[in-house]
Amino acid sequence: MMGSSHGVGRVLRDTLTRLRRIARSPDEIPARTPSPEIAPASSSRRHSRVVLDLQACQTRDSRERGIGRYSRSLAEAVIGTERDLDLVVCLNDSYHESADEIARAFEPMLGADHICRYEAPRPDQMMRGRQMDRGRLAGEWVAQYAWTAQMPDLVHISSVFEGLDGEAVVPDLLGMPCTTVVSATAYDLIPLIFADAYLQNPAVADWYRSRLDRLRRCDVLLAISEATRRDLIAHLKIPADRVVTIHGAVDTRFHPAPVSARRREHLLGLLNLTKPYVMYTGGIDHRKNVEATIRGFGLLPAAIRDEFQMAIVCSISDGDRERLGKLIASCGLPEDSVMLTGFVAQNDLVDLYRCCELFVFPSKYEGFGLPVLEAMACGAPTIASDTSSLPEIIGRRDALFSIESDERIAEALAHALAEPDFRQSLRSHATERARLYSWRRVADRTQEAWADAIARKANRVSIDVIARRPRLAIVSPLHPERSGVANFVTDLLPFLAEHFQIDLFASSDVDSERYRAMGFGVHPWQALPGMYVDYDAGVVYQFGNSQFHVPMVALIGLCPGVAFVHDAFLSGLMAHLEFGPPRIAGIFEKMLL
Repeated sequence: MMGSSHGVGRVLRDTLTRLRRIARSPDEIPARTPSPEIAPASSSRRHSRVVLDLQACQTRDSRERGIGRYSRSLAEAVIGTERDLDLVVCLNDSYHESADEIARAFEPMLGADHICRYEAPRPDQMMRGRQMDRGRLAGEWVAQYAWTAQMPDLVHISSVFEGLDGEAVVPDLLGMPCTTVVSATAYDLIPLIFADAYLQNPAVADWYRSRLDRLRRCDVLLAISEATRRDLIAHLKIPADRVVTIHGAVDTRFHPAPVSARRREHLLGLLNLTKPYVMYTGGIDHRKNVEATIRGFGLLPAAIRDEFQMAIVCSISDGDRERLGKLIASCGLPEDSVMLTGFVAQNDLVDLYRCCELFVFPSKYEGFGLPVLEAMACGAPTIASDTSSLPEIIGRRDALFSIESDERIAEALAHALAEPDFRQSLRSHATERARLYSWRRVADRTQEAWADAIARKANRVSIDVIARRPRLAIVSPLHPERSGVANFVTDLLPFLAEHFQIDLFASSDVDSERYRAMGFGVHPWQALPGMYVDYDAGVVYQFGNSQFHVPMVALIGLCPGVAFVHDAFLSGLMAHLEFGPPRIAGIFEKMLL
């Protein structure tokens, strides 16, 4: 029968109410796709509504590392310099402590009603295999609903590369409303470029490729360097006009300042630094090339080498400490010539930058190279490898060196350490160069990129539909899914095709090639919200009484259409809603009342 019965209507209302509670939308905005009529650039709404997803500031892997710090600094900068933006911060309540901390920090700037918190089911707490996959999908839908419930003009994802630990949820973006701009920060493609080192595990490789797909689906990418921008265009074939370089910056703690003799003696004494020292910081990783720098230091002329120490300042595992200790010995270096300090506190790191004779950064590849900018901002004479993003930060050719051999690294070290005037010129250059990088500039470039992307999407010209059959979307189970509805729809399709251009939206388990051979487009059901406005004949939902129809319950709220109901009771569907993802507690009981 066509239309929806009183019971189905009640189910949909109850379900949408439950989903709104999950999203905990501060403004309780009805969760539905904006009008298919795309608003002109001169919309009556004064400010563009922007949702900032800050899971990168919450996850265990990113929160205290560069991505987490960058994401938070960018959010603070945009909020502090906002012009025509109505900003909402979105947080994953699965990380309760970080959500509380970030909410407390941002509420004075935005107000409590502009902090949206949602709790997505954690796949790592569910059964393995297919059940875990469904749990992850349910979590992604909850997160996406939390975003779209704000009716945003733009959603910005701080990092699509979250969730390998099984906790964070980054939607695949197929179901985003087509009128909403999706933006993301792009840090680097290092795992792709060095696949032999980073993607040997098939599961990790599959997960990483799924994140690259999310990058490709974004309307605009904010690259943290020109090098990253070039990589996105070259390796992912992303159109150049969709990638904007915004660069990065350091916080105000990193600046030149004198270090008292007492403070210097205490700090360097703790680390056994008894001579003028060459400093490196940035982690122990094959890409960081620390081993080559140690070997290069060992190749220095004895007169220079004996005058200095090298300080490798970063966290280091016991295994790496032992391995590098053996390397130091094999280079003929005294044990105290290269000090492996381990982790140091932020204030100590700043003063170590200020006190060093030279900062060296030999990395094979960087998305940005934050330690280089930190060192320069503190006034440290800085040299670095001539790879990836480092030349654009250094901004001085004679401060760059090739890493093609240990000898080249040794030559660069020798030149800098033997020439006090050169080091002084590097010091003066460092402070001037570092001033070019500020969070204010990053925020301005970000807002310009967002405004451009929003305007382009808002002014998109609709496709002329006069000379063709109307387009119709059908959401339904399809073969080989064991459903009577699939049989019904398959038989009906040839007759509907005489009057409509038809796209089918179904699960990934269907025989897509069979239906494409019949002349129909086939898409995952998650893609419907992003394509919704393309269907001038509307959307038809084929509702039945099985698990195959669960996605339709959420979809029909986002994309209203005609419900073709094949069962009067839908008790089986209600059971699946209650006891399997998305686990809408109480829905089955309500239907029995």
